[in-house]
Amino acid sequence: MHMPNTENTFSLGNDLSLYHAAVKVLEEKFFDTHWRENILPSQAALHEPSTTDLDAQRCATRELLAQIPASHVALLSHHS
Repeated sequence: MHMPNTENTFSLGNDLSLYHAAVKVLEEKFFDTHWRENILPSQAALHEPSTTDLDAQRCATRELLAQIPASHVALLSHHS
């Protein structure tokens, strides 16, 4: 029997899982160390939604991602 990998999954229940998952990925994997360590914490706190509504979480996540300088944004395929 195959057990699902729950390490990289999250529940969209009555919490801020979507928003916190996006912040966690940035905290762990964003390549710009200065931005990640000095700017991300305050931006994450500033944009954290005040409600658990999924649409509010999506909006807050987009607002947070909009704070990343354009020179730091890249789209990569799974093969890259």
